[in-house]
Amino acid sequence: FVVADGSGPKLFADRTGRFSLELSKGDIDGRRLLRASAADPAVFDDLSEDHQLKKGGLEVLGAWKAEPLDLVYNKPVRLGVKGPPPVPGKPRAFIYLWFPGKGPRPLWTRYDAAAGRYTAETRTNGYFLLAVDRAAPEVYLPPVQDFLVEEGPWLKLRVIAHDALSRVDSGAVSCFFDGEKLPARYDHDRRWIELDLPRETLAAGFHQLTVF
Repeated sequence: FVVADGSGPKLFADRTGRFSLELSKGDIDGRRLLRASAADPAVFDDLSEDHQLKKGGLEVLGAWKAEPLDLVYNKPVRLGVKGPPPVPGKPRAFIYLWFPGKGPRPLWTRYDAAAGRYTAETRTNGYFLLAVDRAAPEVYLPPVQDFLVEEGPWLKLRVIAHDALSRVDSGAVSCFFDGEKLPARYDHDRRWIELDLPRETLAAGFHQLTVF
């Protein structure tokens, strides 16, 4: 355990130093006993389709818990997890916050190449995962009234794309309409991909839309 009182910087980590939380002045009120430790990955076996997790879709690289589990910080604190560097063109690792009975929540994760670790911020303690989401995002058509919208000389074509585990990488979205690659935008709030098509493009007959 580490004793912290919010008076200044404090670092607490697991025994290996692979997982750590960095506190600064004012992050907590009063004196608290804090502990970080490795967690048995088996504790996450109950993650199920109820939480939009496809079986085998999440590759867990490490699991830890920061106690007390119910501690809420006054402001975001920085956490770090040492792990293998991202590989270009391959799914990257994210840090996830998880509580029993709830789905894992991805934290905004960056990789610090100089330190060889992934970093994120959290307002709470809990269970933390370093994991790679290998399940593809869900892609499907929205309701009819949203699927195709007229706007001047253009037709806006929309497709829902959602990934509850690691969010959709908007920079990696590619769309082909009848074999031709077209510019596409991803709206994170509405969770849809939007393409602008000239009206004459959508002639009567069959058409093919491919999303990567």
